[in-house]
Amino acid sequence: MSSRFWLVAKPERLLAGLIETLTPQETYAMAAELRIEMQEAAVQMEYEKAAYLRDEISKLEQAIKRLPAEG
Repeated sequence: MSSRFWLVAKPERLLAGLIETLTPQETYAMAAELRIEMQEAAVQMEYEKAAYLRDEISKLEQAIKRLPAEG
């Protein structure tokens, strides 16, 4: 999924509706992939992109906190 989310012209509500439809595994995977993209953007000095990704990761982390505990 690398770069797939950024290609859509930085939509402000990209994850808003998507988050609620993800499985727990997809949520964790998406957060991990976005962290990698954020780090790559920072290395490339694309700070606006990195900040946007940081904010999207934060939204995913909030969704992860709302997930029911497994077990």
